[in-house]
Amino acid sequence: MSDQKKQLAGAVIALGATITDAMDDVPGFVPCGTPAQVILDAISTYTNADDAAAEQVTPNIVALRARERAPRRRRARARGRRRA
Repeated sequence: MSDQKKQLAGAVIALGATITDAMDDVPGFVPCGTPAQVILDAISTYTNADDAAAEQVTPNIVALRARERAPRRRRARARGRRRA
């Protein structure tokens, strides 16, 4: 497995973990379609594309994960908890 595809796989796993954490933290939370579509697109890229395509997709996943995590961290701090 190339380094680009390793980074893509890691980013997809991290985004999935972030979504799962949000679903655990907020009863009834259902993620919007954007993260799910990003994950599906990333898996498709990982499976069907070359390293250059994987390298282009990975920063988008990392950025989406950062956006998904930011509000949860603020809520956790407000409740006196700290999330990684």
